[in-house]
Amino acid sequence: PLSTSLHTRAAAGDLEAQYELSWRHALGMELPEDDTEALKWLRLAAAGGHALARNNLGARHLSGEGVDTDPVEAYRWFHLAAEQGDRKAGKKISRGELRAREKDSCVHTSDDGGSKHNDQ
Repeated sequence: PLSTSLHTRAAAGDLEAQYELSWRHALGMELPEDDTEALKWLRLAAAGGHALARNNLGARHLSGEGVDTDPVEAYRWFHLAAEQGDRKAGKKISRGELRAREKDSCVHTSDDGGSKHNDQ
């Protein structure tokens, strides 16, 4: 079955499988709708370097969907996704959806998704 093979691949670190589990749980497509599970897999895929997962996690932090609203975290994930060529994330940054304050708060971002803020 779909869910068994996806879970096996995702648990083994397959970023595409992690991202697919995320959106399938978020939408309830062939898997139970479960935002906790969706967010779990989204975070894993984003931390692993999946550009679309990074963009989507940024969007969640911007909107507050399932997570605390945090424009600095949103910018961090959008920035990582844009560095990987995700055009939607780049547009969110360039259109000014995030104020300069959030951009300035996120000075350095590492490849593993970690960040160093000005106040650290």
